[in-house]
Amino acid sequence: MTQRDVGARGVAGYLAGTMETIVTTYANTVFELEGLGTLDLRERVGESERTLLAAAGLHGAFAVLSAFPPFGAARDEARATLLTHRLRGLIGLHGVPAVPLLARSPDGSHREPSVAARIDEPTALAIARFFEQDALFWFDGERFSIRWTSSRPTTILPLPA
Repeated sequence: MTQRDVGARGVAGYLAGTMETIVTTYANTVFELEGLGTLDLRERVGESERTLLAAAGLHGAFAVLSAFPPFGAARDEARATLLTHRLRGLIGLHGVPAVPLLARSPDGSHREPSVAARIDEPTALAIARFFEQDALFWFDGERFSIRWTSSRPTTILPLPA
């Protein structure tokens, strides 16, 4: 953060603006389920999205986790691939499959291999923290939300228009 970045808003204003950017970026995620289709987190979950999730073996509550470096961190693809492999192994220790998916920006410029897993929320948050993530996506059976690994309140998706 430079003085130019902070400008007239001050540190608190700069940080609030940065967090707003992070929330918006996460909330604009699109999931690609290999060979099945896409699910856009900017839209409400309807019957077609439930059918897509069921086809991937995702019924009820589940988490979407990533091992890629968190928002804004430098990305080393080889390391991120290794960490994703470790994430899948860790999920497997919980006796559930790690369903591969691609979390991406709407325009496809950012692509992050991820996994969905039917694990409980405290376990999902512990895994996200272990992999130094800012957040994870949580599906409660009805809607998606962003669960932050810090004390930040949950962000319900889709964001209000």
